[in-house]
Amino acid sequence: MKMKLLLVLSASLLVSSCTTTGIVGAQNCVVHQPPVDCTDTPVSPAVTLNLTTMKANPPNVCAGPGETITIKLVPGPAEVGTVAVVPKNFADTWLVGTNFPDKGKIEIEVPAWVPTITNHDYGFVTSTGDCADPRVHVK
Repeated sequence: MKMKLLLVLSASLLVSSCTTTGIVGAQNCVVHQPPVDCTDTPVSPAVTLNLTTMKANPPNVCAGPGETITIKLVPGPAEVGTVAVVPKNFADTWLVGTNFPDKGKIEIEVPAWVPTITNHDYGFVTSTGDCADPRVHVK
C-alpha cells in the first residue's frame, strides 16, 4: 500500500507539472484534445492506452456513478506498478489508480457522489516519464 501511495504521489507531481491544459514539465507528454462528446460504450466504460504512442482510445470516455472504468494497457503487459492514473484536479481523489496487482490493466470506480454531467481530466504517467492526458465524462 505504501508503494502504491508513493507511486501515485510521484505520478501526481509529474502530471501536475506538464504544460498545455494542465500537464506541465513531462518530457514526452501526449496532449489529447478530447471531443466535446464522450464515447459511450454499451456494456461498460473502457479505455485502451497504447504505451508505445501514449495515446488513449477513446480520449473522452463516458462513465456513470457506480461504474468501473477499465483501462487496458497495450502492448503489454507493463511491469506491475509502472503505469498510473492521476487526476489533474486533485479534488478528484477517486480518479487515482495504478496497474497493481494486474499489470495489464487499471480499474477506476466512479463513486456515487461524483456529480453527473461533469468532465474530469486526468493523466496517465509511466515510470519512464511518459504521459498522456485524456478525460472522463460522468453522465
